[in-house]
Amino acid sequence: MELNIKLIQETFELVKPRAEEFANRFYANLFQDYPAAQELFRSSNQEKQKRLLVASLVQVVHNLENPEFLGEYLGRMGERHVAYGTADEHFEWVGHSLLKTLQEMLGTEWNQTVHQQWAMAYDVVAALMQEGLTRAKSKVVPLRKAEPKNLKKVS
Repeated sequence: MELNIKLIQETFELVKPRAEEFANRFYANLFQDYPAAQELFRSSNQEKQKRLLVASLVQVVHNLENPEFLGEYLGRMGERHVAYGTADEHFEWVGHSLLKTLQEMLGTEWNQTVHQQWAMAYDVVAALMQEGLTRAKSKVVPLRKAEPKNLKKVS
């Protein structure tokens, strides 16, 4: 099945005027279904985080026909998420919460086709972010916690 960009954009336009409600519902769903996710956001400004979520969705949805931009944008976003302690399982949590929130917001406009299209779009987003996350993790050099065994103490 091919991604129907027009359908994604049209359904997002129905949600966009209610962006604040969307962000509130998204985080309520995320924290209700995945309570451990609250730890990931404990030190962040929730209002700023909600604005960033909506701004990111706008960028993604409006640039679905620009794969070069999306690859770079989402790759950099994935790289930044290393600092937040993001793990692969968190992408599943976010994807589930995104689809659940869209379904709530779209009501009767939500159907199996819309679900499949948004799920496909999210899979692309998550894959591009995970590429950036993996790239950034490979650059991190862990600090040694123990002394190397082959060093002799000098008195």
